[in-house]
Amino acid sequence: METQISEFTFDTSHLDSIIKLGSTYYPSNYQGLKQSYLNWFYGNNPNGPASLIVAHEDNSWIGLIVLIPIILHYKQQEQKACFAVNVLTHPEHRAKNLFVKMISFAKANLIKRGIWILGHPNANAIPGWKRHKMDFRESLHPYLIKFNTPLSNKKIKKIKINSIEQLQRLPKSFWEIEKKSTKVSIVYSPEFIAWRFLNATDTQYKIILIETNGVPIGLKITRRFKLLFDLVVDFIPVKPEYSSYAGLLANFFQFDIIALSRDSHLTKFCWQLPVKKNIPFFLTTFKNDIQDFDASNITMSATDF
Repeated sequence: METQISEFTFDTSHLDSIIKLGSTYYPSNYQGLKQSYLNWFYGNNPNGPASLIVAHEDNSWIGLIVLIPIILHYKQQEQKACFAVNVLTHPEHRAKNLFVKMISFAKANLIKRGIWILGHPNANAIPGWKRHKMDFRESLHPYLIKFNTPLSNKKIKKIKINSIEQLQRLPKSFWEIEKKSTKVSIVYSPEFIAWRFLNATDTQYKIILIETNGVPIGLKITRRFKLLFDLVVDFIPVKPEYSSYAGLLANFFQFDIIALSRDSHLTKFCWQLPVKKNIPFFLTTFKNDIQDFDASNITMSATDF
């Protein structure tokens, strides 16, 4: 039977096929088999629904790469991009080279549309992505944010964000100033933050607005990690120079871990942990004249779904 590769824009008619394929590999309690998670993650993104790169034989799905749309900012312009996530091939069809075929198909379509692609592949998937010349950047490494003394943050106020309305009340400049950065970064909006973190169905995130002297300077987004440790999945400064406040964001009795590239400007506020674990990361533009840029602003939020 001939295998075909197709692209579909996610809608609820695809749920049964996604869950049926996922059930061949994942346990029954896996989040990716829940309709609520799939509708949120694949369907409710304010940047648009996910693209599904599907390997199929007749009506049977045997392989899948999900592309989640995002908007990046680069050199004063917005750039369409996507995260490659939830890659899976049917265990009984692994000898058909489906993964590489799906990457090739996706790559050709993204080049035509001028869309960049990002990913944090696991060790098994790295050779397939490298075969198609994905541009791997500096890997992310775990760091522990340095502790504060009780007096070091006396001018800092922290406000928990529980609703999109709180985000929408922030001044328009809060969302626009970061766009002036010369680094490649994700374009944030109240709608994107609410979808990505407040409305997540499988993970409870904490969003903290940081103010100094009554002026908002940034958002800190964390989730519970292990024991006393929280994982900082994103830190969104209003202005690039406000990144210096990263040293003030950890509470005295709180252990915050953050994954950073070694060339990130935030590492000076952290201790690198003595572990070998790192998170591979690629960001590919498919353009020879757009390769050498700083992507260190893209943090664990890129992969913490």
